[in-house]
Amino acid sequence: MGSGFPTTGYIPYASFGGVNATTVTITDANNVVANWDNTGLAGITASPTLFFQSSDNLLTGQYAKVASSATISKTLSITATTQNLQCSFAGGCSYAIESDGLFATLKNSKNSVSVCGNKCVLREDLSTAAYAVCDVPALATSYSA
Repeated sequence: MGSGFPTTGYIPYASFGGVNATTVTITDANNVVANWDNTGLAGITASPTLFFQSSDNLLTGQYAKVASSATISKTLSITATTQNLQCSFAGGCSYAIESDGLFATLKNSKNSVSVCGNKCVLREDLSTAAYAVCDVPALATSYSA
């Protein structure tokens, strides 16, 4: 992720796309591992920034460093979805997807859920950290036309 990181005497912090990391560990002078929980990082283009603060005096000894390279891996697992959903061609019925972090990802990025090629409208009032809920869009077919 870079080079010349302090291995002792500093507390590391990391930020990516304006979101602070949950945990940051300096593995050696050339590698830092940072983890983000439930951030919605997918779809964000940004460079991670590392901050180091002196562990013996929190008011001095701060500096920031932009990482020269980074590997961002974020995976989401869908554990369940609305079953046997029946909706008219006009759409509007709610579709729920159970996946920790999916709502934050959809809310904070350019990613979306599509149904038959049409964007499903995210329902922030019904979604939670564990579920993303969206309204199924109207579907134009030869039958509905």
